[in-house]
Amino acid sequence: MYKVTHNADLTRLTTFGITAGCGCLVEYESLEDLRLLAEEQPGLIQGEVFNLGGGSNVLFLDGWYAGTVLHCVGEDVSELAPEAISDTGEVFVGLRVQAGAKLDNLVDYSTHRGLWGLENLAAIPGCVGGAAVQNVGAYGAEFARCVTKVRAFDIDTRHPVELSVGQCEYGYRHSFFKTAAAARLAICEVEVRLSAKAAPRLGYSGIREALGDVTDDAATPALIAAAVREVRSAKLPDPAEVGSAGSYFKNPVVEAPYFRKVEDVWRAFCGRCGTAYVPVQHHTTDDGRVKLSAAWLIDKAGCKPFSVGGASLWPAQPLVIVNRDGHATAADILSLQNRVQDRVEEAFAIRLEPEVVRLSAAMR
Repeated sequence: MYKVTHNADLTRLTTFGITAGCGCLVEYESLEDLRLLAEEQPGLIQGEVFNLGGGSNVLFLDGWYAGTVLHCVGEDVSELAPEAISDTGEVFVGLRVQAGAKLDNLVDYSTHRGLWGLENLAAIPGCVGGAAVQNVGAYGAEFARCVTKVRAFDIDTRHPVELSVGQCEYGYRHSFFKTAAAARLAICEVEVRLSAKAAPRLGYSGIREALGDVTDDAATPALIAAAVREVRSAKLPDPAEVGSAGSYFKNPVVEAPYFRKVEDVWRAFCGRCGTAYVPVQHHTTDDGRVKLSAAWLIDKAGCKPFSVGGASLWPAQPLVIVNRDGHATAADILSLQNRVQDRVEEAFAIRLEPEVVRLSAAMR
């Protein structure tokens, strides 16, 4: 069944620790719940609708959203029949997961069954539905690599829809669900396919060290997930203790010719500021473009000490904006965001793009 709450407080459903609310909150578990909602109370979803996942990637700019917020609370995980791939002998196991399941709980579920694919995504806050929208990624892994299909409810047609992974149009921190064309789709279920064959990804700094004496051959999904949690806990705030939305900015990706301008602008900035020049940290992507570390850019541009009101950058990871004292406002967060963007643009000729969804009461 679904539950409707008018003039709802959403603060508990977000991780920034900033007061937020909405005109109407609908908590649902399944496609059938949304079908019943559309049949019994169609007026609730005829106007403005926002799909809220785990609340770990959203900032309510005005503290209020006048429309209806849809929030999946279903958390069931069920295993599908194993699938043997004949040419390699590799065995895959499918999982059907309700969108409200916490991503980290799914990581626990899969890794303790010895299934590979999600272990590097351990300790990422938020839910599975949000991961399918955002295509969350960390330490060489992306959620999209495991997705096979997504089931959603089309609010306009009042019918369920099923999208293949190809139709999801996944890219870096992007999916079809982030486009205007998908704004009226409410995700209810995600199917993922995980492998029983060992496939450790240990190339990112800190993970190999956190595994200690465990050899690559002896590493299991559960051990790697534990190592990732150790690395993340050393760098990132615990959202239960310090309000944040995790990584606030995307890592910028530029064309190779533009990267040469970035280097020139940075060299000139160092000369003006009397800062020792170091080459811009980067790597070349498979398509020939250049990906830069937003955290490195923020640090080298001198932003780490920045703060506005109760908002500041997390000392161990400047990519994260935190509600430092629990009293930051959305205006503080936005002002600090702009200040960081301005300084990085001055130093590197790159305007950082926020990952966080900024929701206004007046959005249309």
